[in-house]
Amino acid sequence: MHGPALYTSRRVDGKTRHDYVPRRKGDLAKALVGRHTKLYRARAQIQKLNQELNGILDQIVECRRVGFPESK
Repeated sequence: MHGPALYTSRRVDGKTRHDYVPRRKGDLAKALVGRHTKLYRARAQIQKLNQELNGILDQIVECRRVGFPESK
């Protein structure tokens, strides 16, 4: 039986590597790739929120900064 083959791809040492997925493991591979994609997107969202939060915290620190009186 011939048909479209299923492969996964990943980066190794700056190059794309393709791995053949046997037909009997196709559903599992698709589920795992879907989970990886979901995790990758969630991580990107967390990084963006963290960057925004750091900016807000920097603003708070700057607003609360108290200068020392100059000596006479």
